[in-house]
Amino acid sequence: EVLARLGLGVLTGSGRDRSLSSMSPGERGRLQLAVTLIIKPEVLILDEPTNHLDARAIDFLVGTVNDWKGAVLMSSHDRAFIEDTATVIYDMDAAVWNELAKATASSQVTGLYRCAGAYSKYLVEKTNARRRHRELHAAQQAEKRLLRKHRQEASKIARGGVRLASAEGKAKKFFSDRAAATAQRRMRNDDKRGEHLSNQEVRRPRSYDLAFELNQPAASTGIAVAARRATVAGRLAPVSFDLSYGEHLLVTGANGSGKSTLLNWIYRGQPPAGAQSSGTITGERRVGLVPQELPQEGDPGFTSPIWENGIGEAGKCVLHPSLWTKPIPELSAGNQRRAQIALALATSPALLIIDEPTNYLDLEAMEALEEALHDWEGTLIVASHDRWLINHWQGRKIYIH
Repeated sequence: EVLARLGLGVLTGSGRDRSLSSMSPGERGRLQLAVTLIIKPEVLILDEPTNHLDARAIDFLVGTVNDWKGAVLMSSHDRAFIEDTATVIYDMDAAVWNELAKATASSQVTGLYRCAGAYSKYLVEKTNARRRHRELHAAQQAEKRLLRKHRQEASKIARGGVRLASAEGKAKKFFSDRAAATAQRRMRNDDKRGEHLSNQEVRRPRSYDLAFELNQPAASTGIAVAARRATVAGRLAPVSFDLSYGEHLLVTGANGSGKSTLLNWIYRGQPPAGAQSSGTITGERRVGLVPQELPQEGDPGFTSPIWENGIGEAGKCVLHPSLWTKPIPELSAGNQRRAQIALALATSPALLIIDEPTNYLDLEAMEALEEALHDWEGTLIVASHDRWLINHWQGRKIYIH
């Protein structure tokens, strides 16, 4: 039952003798998950369990996790999966929580922040925390400026003024002592306020705000992509559609339905080499592609100099500047994904194709990318299993059977 529900029914019966080496990475990932569920460990630990699952397999996993009798610890970037299963979320990006704790003189959060509830509740809590952090930092800096101005005024008081300048004899000493006492009292109060502020002063919020800046293409009219019964034997059932310039299209379907085959045909302008195909796909050739797999040297945009020396300023607003000169193999999987997106955008495409855009990205990067794609006026084709993205998609959708 578990094999069938995870899309591995081919491994039953005569398929039991199939070697691991003959399986795709996705099949091996699902097999590892199946074995883990079948042995029913006392504590279930899942690391990105939905990466290779289609919608039906995810539904099965959601039900399995929710019915699990023991503890379940998960690391996931699948927002819909988190929403459907998590009862508590631990945020490892705890900097903002630590700053707010410091400001209220409460105990430090250190490396983890606990948020009870689903992902949507966590998202609201984190957004509000960042807003409070920004507002608190601005208020504290304003108070520091007022304190400095107050101390400057106290120095002027210490020098006396018109009365002290014009006074003589005992009167001069009287005005001088009174001015000094007033100035010292004000400065002592300022010192106390400054010390209290210093103890609770929060750091400046991160100045690097992640944003995917997509250059808006020149306005075009007409059909950007036209597919007429495009078919690849054993890989893609007949697909037909017209996509106008400026439209956004989401392609969904089960594993093996041919989503990547379709996207690569659109990108290359021709069907897979050596495959039996029929039908046609025609369209815009100013096209950028972000494939499902992580980059390899020689992939579009990943020339040898970039592979060895980093993507440079092409990474602006997508990769942190400290990573612009880092060799691609030394980047994390998430940052390699960002590099793919950055180089695809650097070509200023009129048609942008992204296969599984949220794979490998952290939650903040997902939100930033989706916001940028929503506002982009170019033609966009996305293939995804991400249920959160699918449920919030506002453009056209097609399902490949």
